[in-house]
Amino acid sequence: MDELNETKNELIEPEEDLELSHTDKLVGVFTEPAKTFTKISGFPLRSSDWLIPLLLVLLSTIISSIVIMSNPQIKYQLIQKQVDQIQKMADEGTIPQEAADTQKEMVRKTMESGVGAIFSSIGIVIFVTIFFFLISLFFWLISKFVLKGEGGYQSALIAYGLPHYIVIIQVIISVLISFSKEKVMQGTSLGSILDIQATGIMGAFYHLLDPFSIWFYVVAGIAFAKMNKSQNTGKYIGMMVGSWVIVTILMHVLADTLPFLKPFVNQG
Repeated sequence: MDELNETKNELIEPEEDLELSHTDKLVGVFTEPAKTFTKISGFPLRSSDWLIPLLLVLLSTIISSIVIMSNPQIKYQLIQKQVDQIQKMADEGTIPQEAADTQKEMVRKTMESGVGAIFSSIGIVIFVTIFFFLISLFFWLISKFVLKGEGGYQSALIAYGLPHYIVIIQVIISVLISFSKEKVMQGTSLGSILDIQATGIMGAFYHLLDPFSIWFYVVAGIAFAKMNKSQNTGKYIGMMVGSWVIVTILMHVLADTLPFLKPFVNQG
């Protein structure tokens, strides 16, 4: 009988560990990020795991921009904001009034004709893509040389890229809030929703109270830990969340003394 059981066991092959499909990885980002990225790290890395979410973020951001601009009240506010900035330059003597009037008319025509949406879309593609690669590089360097991780740059792209499915949800929520408030919302933080001035320590605090951003950076921290085959997930979450908090506070504080930074931190 024992010999029969041994023979039977030999005939039963161990269950093959199958690679996750991209759909499974997408779902895993929301349901089981630790298990998902652990499994991803055990197979050959695929560029599609960062390229697809990046492209979808670009597409959703462009579409959201077009949808928001379809609201006449919001479009008027955006045009008026640019016109006011040009007039301010004229009032300060930076440019002649005649040149300012020409620029203001050009802004109105560009925004009304739809050409502005094209330039906006091109800008979104360029800047989002550049920042995606630079931020991935930044966290890869910290992971490799500070936290002594094993992953390469491709691992960092995937660890930072796949959690961007959370960003897509954030973009959709921002559009809904923008329509409800009839103004452009570039974030989902408490500070943005309550229109709190995005400068100083308190401004930074309210703009850090963003459930989607916190969710994103925690999941990204888990992803970096698993892609670097680390058992200490906490230090990678600390790397992601800590970097986000430090940069946010720094930008908000500097905005008090460097006015040109205000457009980058003012999420309201």
